Amino acid sequence: MAPYLKKVAMLKKSILLVDGFAGPGTFEDGTSGSPLIMCEQAEHNVADNYVAVFVNKEKKHHNTLEQTLAEYIKKGAAFPILGKAQDLLKQIQSIAEDATLFVYIDPFGLKGCEFDTVASILGRGQSLSTEILVNISMPTLHRLSAHDAVAQGRGESQQVKWRHALLTRVLGGDYWKEPMLNNELSPSQKEELVMEQYLNKLRGLLPYAGSCPVRETKTSRVKYYVTFCSRHPDAMVLMNDIMLDAYNAYMYEREKESIPLFAETMPDWKDLHGKDVHLELKEKIDKLISSQPGFTRPRFWETIVNTDFMKYRRSELNKAIDELMDEGKVDSPTQRRTKRLNETCILIPKGSKNP
Repeated sequence: MAPYLKKVAMLKKSILLVDGFAGPGTFEDGTSGSPLIMCEQAEHNVADNYVAVFVNKEKKHHNTLEQTLAEYIKKGAAFPILGKAQDLLKQIQSIAEDATLFVYIDPFGLKGCEFDTVASILGRGQSLSTEILVNISMPTLHRLSAHDAVAQGRGESQQVKWRHALLTRVLGGDYWKEPMLNNELSPSQKEELVMEQYLNKLRGLLPYAGSCPVRETKTSRVKYYVTFCSRHPDAMVLMNDIMLDAYNAYMYEREKESIPLFAETMPDWKDLHGKDVHLELKEKIDKLISSQPGFTRPRFWETIVNTDFMKYRRSELNKAIDELMDEGKVDSPTQRRTKRLNETCILIPKGSKNP
């Protein structure tokens, strides 16, 4: 929320934040839930320029949320609503008008994040700032696909048909059937193929989309994919580092917990990650600069993130480019006071003409 709010504040438009499945606002252990996080960050970054709307279907959660957000409700910034998320989300275009819009959809299971609902939000077009964050549950994906029932010849039962119809509505097509009902694929392979196609569906509405797996440990199954879609490349660039850092930092802490006697001897995960991808990234950048000379670091970074989301960090790109410069493989004809590259320096292969 922090980098998003700081970024869209520059648009000088009102900001509408929506949480379609808000819950009570805090978890049982006392930690903040999404409504409280949204309001706290909005107050800190755009205090007088936001409205936050939170929907709950359960009256118990609605009542608790009203207490949790009392100070923001009193200010006229937060509006808890008792009702169905789908009813509100399908009216977002008319409610938001030309405001900057952020929508968070985290249903229990998958019902409630049907693709036509998502499309109605993203259908505002590329002239308006729209960001959406959707949690896609992997256990629910497998349950609704009913692989075992289909394999046992019960694919035409009413229950299986209902599950399949819901999954098709959520994913925006029945493309999921080929991977999910394939006996040769592992569960994780099925999930990755479905998510790849789901992201392509989102990109048909707005051009930039990506997702981050959420799991307990590196070897455990994925619980869900946190999935975003945006009209602006800056969202993809921001999400790349945010999601990559969050995922790897969490996995690093879980690994340290598994070896408490040796935890302090473990090198920082960022150093390990940088070493793992360094040569691969250098080769990729070298080829990009040769094929597309004259771009700047941000432009090359945007290209790389678009094809390899959550694979590299921005600092790793800068380090790789610096090494290519030192090795005499890359040059920059841009005039500058020092030898250091900046974000406006164009990059070309060493010895080539200025594009």
